[in-house]
Amino acid sequence: MKQANKIILTEAQKKRLRIAKAKRKDEAKFGRSAKIQIIIMVIGFLLSIFSIFLLSNAMLISSWGILYMFLIFGTFSGIVYFAINKVAEEPNKLNIPFFIIFNTIGIGGIMVFLVLLLNLLLVSDKKYYETYGVVGTDPKYEISRTGRVVYLLENNTFSYNPFLRSVKFHFHVMNGKNGSMTYDFRRGGFGIPVIGEHHVNWPVSSDEKKN
Repeated sequence: MKQANKIILTEAQKKRLRIAKAKRKDEAKFGRSAKIQIIIMVIGFLLSIFSIFLLSNAMLISSWGILYMFLIFGTFSGIVYFAINKVAEEPNKLNIPFFIIFNTIGIGGIMVFLVLLLNLLLVSDKKYYETYGVVGTDPKYEISRTGRVVYLLENNTFSYNPFLRSVKFHFHVMNGKNGSMTYDFRRGGFGIPVIGEHHVNWPVSSDEKKN
């Protein structure tokens, strides 16, 4: 009965095997982590589109405000990632472009969506009103008889949102020029005002006062 040949490894060979095994394990872990991060980025990107083009239109928030939210959440996420994974100890493992996109679009997009959604869902029932003077029509927008008239308001109010400065052409024709715009808002769960209705007010003419 022949005895099986035993392979005797030196300490150096054992060390190389341990290193190779650990490397394969790290590569497999990195592959799983990368897939999860890509999925998060895709979800964050889709939710970002939904937040920017749908949710934000229901609230009084500018594009700059949304951008600041992305940057704040992205920066906070990056700091947490650094702290948990101790990236500073092995900076060569960090893919800077991927890291920035993942935190800003991925995590940032998801967080912005959640904040805007909760702000809308937790809105107050109590309304408050704001009124601004109309200083003329906005020359950037064509006046259409079948569409809306966009006004310029005092102090460039709502300059970033043409819809909030517009009314149907019918009201513009009936009432002439000069007046004010009144808006009703409700306070959102995170303090961002939720837009209600708005209408244009025109001064009563002397003939109307006599009648």
